[in-house]
Amino acid sequence: MNTSTLQAELTESSSARDVLLWIQGKLAFEQTTCLEMTRCLEQHFDVHFYFKDERLKKERFTCEFRTDDNIEDILSVLSLTKRFQYKIDGNKIYLSAGK
Repeated sequence: MNTSTLQAELTESSSARDVLLWIQGKLAFEQTTCLEMTRCLEQHFDVHFYFKDERLKKERFTCEFRTDDNIEDILSVLSLTKRFQYKIDGNKIYLSAGK
């Protein structure tokens, strides 16, 4: 939806699979960069990610979550990979490289 004109807009999806997963209530990422994944999560959860380490943006993840999972649960699971740590401050999420 274009909020300035209040008009609905059709957008291209990267694949029919993405649309089907969305209908089924799933967020799926396949070899997706951390930057791409966080952009999707920002839209879905109305949060903003800040990277403390630019290299982290290029890390790739393959994972699947339900659209009704909360952002903290998702980040908790992803941080188990030891690739990053996170800190949540309101709607701001800070990511730093894992130790």
